[in-house]
Amino acid sequence: MLVACGAAAGIAGAFNSPVAGIVFAIEILLPEFTIPAFIPLLLSAATAAVVARIFYTQQLFFLVTEGWQINALFYYVLLAGLIGLFSIYFTKANYAVKGLFYKIKHPYTKVVVGGLMLGFLVFLFPTLYGEGYITMKNLLRGDYLAVINNSIFQDYNTIPALVVLFTVVTIFMKSIATLITLGAGGNGGTFAPSLIMGGLIGFIFAYTVNLSGIAQLNVSNFIVAGMAAALGSIMHAPLTGIFLIAEITGGYILMVPLMITTAISYAINRSSQKHSIYTKVLADKGELLSHEDKDTTVLNQMKLKYLIEKTYPQLNMNDLISLKMNEIVQSHKNICAVTDDLDDFKGIIYMEELFSEMVNNPDKETLLATDLVQPAPITILENEDLKTVLKKMEQENAWLLPVVDEANRYRGFVSKTAIFNKYRALLMRQNDYMG
Repeated sequence: MLVACGAAAGIAGAFNSPVAGIVFAIEILLPEFTIPAFIPLLLSAATAAVVARIFYTQQLFFLVTEGWQINALFYYVLLAGLIGLFSIYFTKANYAVKGLFYKIKHPYTKVVVGGLMLGFLVFLFPTLYGEGYITMKNLLRGDYLAVINNSIFQDYNTIPALVVLFTVVTIFMKSIATLITLGAGGNGGTFAPSLIMGGLIGFIFAYTVNLSGIAQLNVSNFIVAGMAAALGSIMHAPLTGIFLIAEITGGYILMVPLMITTAISYAINRSSQKHSIYTKVLADKGELLSHEDKDTTVLNQMKLKYLIEKTYPQLNMNDLISLKMNEIVQSHKNICAVTDDLDDFKGIIYMEELFSEMVNNPDKETLLATDLVQPAPITILENEDLKTVLKKMEQENAWLLPVVDEANRYRGFVSKTAIFNKYRALLMRQNDYMG
């Protein structure tokens, strides 16, 4: 909840968009949501917006539009398809570039390589410098040559085909520059670059259609629609994309095109990428909190080491059973662990068999633990996640299993009862927090 409040406040203050901040926190950061949880989000976003407004009152982008046309809806759908496909490329490129930089172990080497690559890209494509907001403002004002101007190719800005080609290349170079910055350890993220890339795609799409003479589209409208669609699809936060763009541009009149482009592009990305660019790493590790899989969410919050029961009797292989009977009976357990002198786990003894031997075996006084020990059906490592533990219990039809460390030293037992009790306690605690 505190992380969600911080994110909502950050977006509300940075973009002067409190509604988008709240929606982002709900879509991305809260595994589940209730109305009472809405109150701290409202307060944090509103407070940040007020404080930010004291220091900076200007709107981030200015959109001048008379609205949208019915005959342009087909082109909004096409734009959504392009951005949906681009978002899939960007997500996959993200992990490819990060993988390359992960291979560079020395931090200074990583910084130098990243810096040189970024310097070369910025030299060729000056638009890549900074967030890109200035370029977006110029495009929204109708300065369609802002992308190519100030570059070494600006002398060719009178050739429309070159402007189109240069902008398309800039879009892909923006994605690469963003990922290089992150991979090399630079200060940045994917939130603002998503807006800029989407805006550039929207611009070049409408600009190209207008040049072709097929139709005459409102370029500014397609720029902001592209921004919303890119943010919604890459982040898997369609509502955030819609409300953020509507707030920072004042473009509520474009709500329908924003909804169409964002929904379609998000659906295309989601069909290929189950998780967003933010959550895929956590999902791959099995650590993602999600309301879609509540069991996994709760189990990931539980640690096996806190559920190990150490009250079960422990016998040495060479222990005389007759000398340990008092301890065994007082434990009130139906099983005990057997180890050697180095605490290495050797197996288990079931109490039913032990008592049967003590009653019926004429040599019970000389009976050793090693005479009754049986191999455990399976052992659990103390660092395993609870979902895996429960799967093993189901496979072995076992209610109780021994826990060992990586060196096979005995640590105790874990039972389904302990897991279910903790599970229930966490559910009750979550309900208290969210209620």
